[in-house]
Amino acid sequence: MGDHFSIRSTDPSFIELLRGFIGSFRTGSGESDWYLFSADARPDRRLGQKTIRGKHSLYTSGLLIYSGLSMDEMAGRLIRVLRDRLTGNAHEFVQLSGAGVVLDGGALLLPSAPSQHLPLLAAMLVRAGGAYVGDEILQIDPILRQVHPLPLPLLIDTEDISLLADLGREPVPELRSMEQPKEPLTNRRPVNVHELGGHLADPAPVRWIVFPSFAPGAPTEFLPMSRAEATFHLASTALLNRDIWRDRALHLARDLTTTATVARLVVGSAEKAVDLLTVSLPVAVGPPA
Repeated sequence: MGDHFSIRSTDPSFIELLRGFIGSFRTGSGESDWYLFSADARPDRRLGQKTIRGKHSLYTSGLLIYSGLSMDEMAGRLIRVLRDRLTGNAHEFVQLSGAGVVLDGGALLLPSAPSQHLPLLAAMLVRAGGAYVGDEILQIDPILRQVHPLPLPLLIDTEDISLLADLGREPVPELRSMEQPKEPLTNRRPVNVHELGGHLADPAPVRWIVFPSFAPGAPTEFLPMSRAEATFHLASTALLNRDIWRDRALHLARDLTTTATVARLVVGSAEKAVDLLTVSLPVAVGPPA
């Protein structure tokens, strides 16, 4: 991010929680005059036989960005802001909105507008053996045409994380006095790649580009897509820093869709989508061009 910053909290356990997710970025232990984040973390209290859950609030530069009952969600909101600040200045890459993993040395990209369910699909692909690239932002070197991983935790929707029950995350009570965020900017909970039994990918060439659309309950299936359509959708809905790269980003989109296999994917079930992407993809839509 270029600048050092500090995080302060009324409860040290929140700082310990963050260390488990972003502790590798820690550069020192001294105090700072600039606290980018301030957390008012309230402990639970006993009132007779009842437990009163403490409400937590997170601020950045004086702006309230989280109010709720979960330190886990508060950590997710903090990491999301950090990720956006980090990638917002990383213009050595062409950035795409979407998720990705590396399979057998080639990158599978899932370009998508922001979606509540995309990080869950990324997590399940990691569980199925994919090396992690990203869950909502993809970074592509426009010279070597390789996708580079983002070394941050996945941020999985609070409701979707129940489908990864073995992670041991407890349900989060709803804070009814606050309006809950709407899709796609829902509350998220951080999950480290190693918790999924996976690892961070090495930079890899793009082999497949599959555009997912989420339709719970619908048949999960591939749909054909022309390379012209893929180039249009990649450039119009997924490019995040086209104002920086301008025509070069459009040329990159065209070149990627020319050399990679392209398709649409209707995701009615995340589990079935993972099977299609990891087992049936080359058979269903053909090998890379």
